[in-house]
Formats: sequence, structure tokens, C-alpha cells
Amino acid sequence: MLPQSYHQNKRSRKLLFLGGFVRIKKFFKEAFILFNWYSIISSRPSCSYFSFSNPRANCVILVVFLTAYTLIPSALQKWHDDSTYGYPRTYQTDVNVGHGGTEHFLALNNHGTIEVLEIPSYPSTTNQPRLYVIVQLTNQGADLVPAILSFPDINGDGKPDMQVRVLDGSNPSVWVLFNNGTSFVPKL
Repeated sequence: MLPQSYHQNKRSRKLLFLGGFVRIKKFFKEAFILFNWYSIISSRPSCSYFSFSNPRANCVILVVFLTAYTLIPSALQKWHDDSTYGYPRTYQTDVNVGHGGTEHFLALNNHGTIEVLEIPSYPSTTNQPRLYVIVQLTNQGADLVPAILSFPDINGDGKPDMQVRVLDGSNPSVWVLFNNGTSFVPKL
């Protein structure tokens, strides 16, 4: 006679298998509801073409839907970023941060390295352009990540600090450089 634990494990394996089957069946039923738009577009009734009795057509429609569902949003996001930030990804603004007039700031994604260039409006021997290297991105598509600049007073000293938002898809980050009166530094 087999021990009780064997029968319990066999029962749990069977329930696990049936649970997976139920999830797959539920997925296909939801896909059927999503693809029922075919009957609205065409003049055919919904059950004549798209039903579980025609599995080949169901598979073709499902593959087309899943392919479009995975490819179209990323292509639209890339097109939007290309039209907004260009390539390489750049963002620029003019702000008076107290370094000798209105400064021109350029945020640039240089092959995955986010850099900010501060160009003074009136360069002199004491007020030269400055380059701030913010972060080196190493993930796939790092050269396509845009960065946006803003200048709020974060520490409350009356001087605008530089806030760099790196819009890295599902992992956006914010980097802050503090204004010391002549340049931006990581810590005061």
C-alpha cells in the first residue's frame, strides 16, 4: 500500500495541471472576446468565422494580435522620442541659475552616458562652459534614453539646483546636483 503523502502529492499535481489548463482556457476565451471585433467589421456573423471550431483561423488571428500588441507600442514610443528629443537624445533650456546671467543647458545622451553641458551667455576666463557627467547607462538601448532638466530649489538656500530626470522606461531615475553659486556639485 502506498503512503498517504503519495496520494496527496498525486492529487496536488493533478490540481496544478488542471489549474494551468483552466488558465490557458480562460486566456483563449478572453482572446475570443477581444477578437470578436471581426464580426463587427465584416458582415459575417461572429460564430461563422471566429469560433473554437476553426482552430487554424484562431491561431492566425491570435498570432497577429500578439505580434501587433508587442511591436506597435514600442515602435510608437521610439517614434515619439525621436520626434521629441532627436538622435542622439538631447534636451535644452535657458535658465538663470546665478552663474553670471542666463545659462544655456544641454542634456545629451552620448552613447548611454547622460551628460549636461552648461554654456554661459557671457563666457569669460572665470565663467567657462562646464560639463557634468550624470550617469553611465549599461542596459540595452541605453543610447535611446532621454533626459530632462529642471531647476527647483531643492535644499532651500535660494539658489536653483539642477534636477536631471532620466526617463529609462520602467526604471526612471532622478539625479540632483546642488548649486554652490559658481557651479553645480553633487554635495554641498
